[in-house]
Amino acid sequence: MSKKIKAVIFDMDGLMFDTESLFSKVQTEIAKKRGKVFNLEIQNKMMGRKPFDAIKVMVDELGINEDPKKIAQERDEAYLNLLKTDSKNMPGLFEFLDLLDKHEIKKAIASGSHHEWINILLEKFNIRDRFDVIISGQDVKIAKPAPEIYNKTVSALNLKSVECLVLEDAVNGIKAAKAAGCLAVAIPNQFTKHQNFSEADYVIGSLSDTALKNILEI
Repeated sequence: MSKKIKAVIFDMDGLMFDTESLFSKVQTEIAKKRGKVFNLEIQNKMMGRKPFDAIKVMVDELGINEDPKKIAQERDEAYLNLLKTDSKNMPGLFEFLDLLDKHEIKKAIASGSHHEWINILLEKFNIRDRFDVIISGQDVKIAKPAPEIYNKTVSALNLKSVECLVLEDAVNGIKAAKAAGCLAVAIPNQFTKHQNFSEADYVIGSLSDTALKNILEI
């Protein structure tokens, strides 16, 4: 199977960049202002969803009696500021991109985030032009764990799903990748390490894990 891999599709949040810690910081503060306690269980339920859908989950879980649109706007403003000042890449990202370039393997991003958030990060780290395809949550109707975002990405790459390897940090993303027929590799982070990744084809430690080279046979 691995000899057929012609493209690697990256999730973004928690996989390419440590954005989950920024989301956690912002959402914890929003909850605290309202006398609520935001926790990892709620954050896990929000992961992989479109940004507004994620906020609706938070509002429902915490019993916040306010318009989700207002909460989303508050979250977006605070998160954007942190993206510009505090965002960091995950270990091994740039080295892995170099490796894929060396072996002429296509690269794509399939993220539930807004285009604006994706663009800020890619431009901050000067890697936007290194990706052949970028699909955001605004480009699909149904978010992960539905396969739409991966189906669309595979189509944009002009490849077959079996020729694409997906890297994900959360279970919803793994489910979406498998439903789309892609090879799915889980790279859990501090927020997702307790999730059940039994549906993944492989579970590895980081983007710098040598297992990736073995899986791709490069």
